[in-house]
Amino acid sequence: MSCHGLSAARTALARCVLLLACSCLPSLVIDPPLSDGGLAASEAASDEAAGSDVAPMSDGAAARPSCQGLPAKCGKLELDCCDAPLVPGGTFPMGRSTEVGNSDYFPAPFDWDIRQSSFEVPEHAVTVGDFHFGRFEVTVARFRQFTAALPFLPDEGAGGHPHLPGSGWQSTWNAMLPASAGEMMSRIAGASAKDPARALENSPITGMNWYEALAFCIWDGGRLPLESEWEYAAAGGDENRLFPWASNPSVVPNCDYANGGFCGGGLFAVGDCPAGVSRWGQYDLAGNAAELVFDAFDPAWYSRQEIARGCDDCANVPALNMTHAVLSRGGDRDLLAERLRSAARLEAGSSEGRSDARGFRCAYP
Repeated sequence: MSCHGLSAARTALARCVLLLACSCLPSLVIDPPLSDGGLAASEAASDEAAGSDVAPMSDGAAARPSCQGLPAKCGKLELDCCDAPLVPGGTFPMGRSTEVGNSDYFPAPFDWDIRQSSFEVPEHAVTVGDFHFGRFEVTVARFRQFTAALPFLPDEGAGGHPHLPGSGWQSTWNAMLPASAGEMMSRIAGASAKDPARALENSPITGMNWYEALAFCIWDGGRLPLESEWEYAAAGGDENRLFPWASNPSVVPNCDYANGGFCGGGLFAVGDCPAGVSRWGQYDLAGNAAELVFDAFDPAWYSRQEIARGCDDCANVPALNMTHAVLSRGGDRDLLAERLRSAARLEAGSSEGRSDARGFRCAYP
């Protein structure tokens, strides 16, 4: 599906829904979907905006096993499928602001329930170090390369954050990985990897569980991002953006910016909404597939005293037990604006669980 295939009626309905969701935010505007000429201008402007803050790639993308033998370009702008731009570290206010006038202010309660809105507060200072972060979500084609390499068991401690002891792979998790490509294909949820025509090869992989996502990143030379790293990249660090895009952080998403519930359903190819590029060059941090992060889910994590007063490279490291609660970030193709915000946290069930709306991208030390 194209990012620009909405009918006029559906577009009008999407605008009305988003205006209702964000009527309390007078600074927000909703841009109409772009014409072909407008899209070209937006793509150029978005790429320029991203490029101004994007450091040269230097983490060995060409050598990644997931990229061997695959087409090199992804997205409407035909960028390197395996690129992982540098995200320079810094300090930012993580979470949702409850103070009117702040750049990431959003009112509560939300449309689903008051409990979910409490996951995002209080806002608290977090410092993260430099890291490389995938320009795109991991695609079906790249995940196929991993599947073909099975069985794969990561080394104990592999894939850990360089500044966070105990954050690497635990051998107790080995039993959670499939022993063969056939077993992986029988386990995986959703149709993206099972499409016999392979028409979805550049769509995000979905349907894997947390262990398989982490194992892929380790096999590919990386790791799952910390939740704090993910939000830092999506919010543009100290710019603390309500939404990720570089072109205009205050624009509520339409299908030029993100594949959300206003786009008619279905996964887009990665990078298919170029106006939604983030400060450091990542695409689809809002919408398309929700993204797993390393941290275990704790609804009261932000309220813990040691977190609320600020922390460096902090994460809720999963326990050694076989399963734990996980969370995803960025929202998915079925969600509206409020759940596509940079600060939105989505409870995602068990680490063994699968969803055809959930994917991931890797960080690289």
